[in-house]
Amino acid sequence: GVQSYKDTVVHSLQVAEAAGGLALAGMPNTNPPLLSAEQCVEYLKLADDYSGPVKFFTHIGASTDRDQLKRAFNAVREVPGVCGVKGFLGHSTGDMGLVRQKDRYQLFEVGAEEGYKGVLVLHCEHEDYMNSKVFDLEIPGSWSLICRPEISEIASFTEAVNMARDTGFEGRIHVAHVS
Repeated sequence: GVQSYKDTVVHSLQVAEAAGGLALAGMPNTNPPLLSAEQCVEYLKLADDYSGPVKFFTHIGASTDRDQLKRAFNAVREVPGVCGVKGFLGHSTGDMGLVRQKDRYQLFEVGAEEGYKGVLVLHCEHEDYMNSKVFDLEIPGSWSLICRPEISEIASFTEAVNMARDTGFEGRIHVAHVS
């Protein structure tokens, strides 16, 4: 792919195998981002040259487009290898950031309407608390400690749980990581 100079799917699977891993699930913030079932199928084909025991899956990204969200939730049910939907609750690559509250709410609303009960992976960062302008390259830890303070994740996660409850969303929320 476009970013294969960073790593390849086959190499990642080989590393996972060497470490005793059983499965690897890619994230959709690739170049281009994985926003359709067709893009996910093509991405999954990057593992075709791997013959080891580690299974390969991917997540499909969520966008601000209501119809895309419907297709994404359905792709998890219908496309082998697509294991969940990933929502970036702040800015992200590939224009996948659900920065506005109405867009974040729509994610849960559409999931509830579609009867989605699968995994929704969330990258929780509330933009109101982010401050990327103070990042200092000389202090790499400043990205997590200053630019992305704990309250950003706490506020984002709290909002997500409330939106899930308010919309009747029945999927499984998985927080991708903490900064």
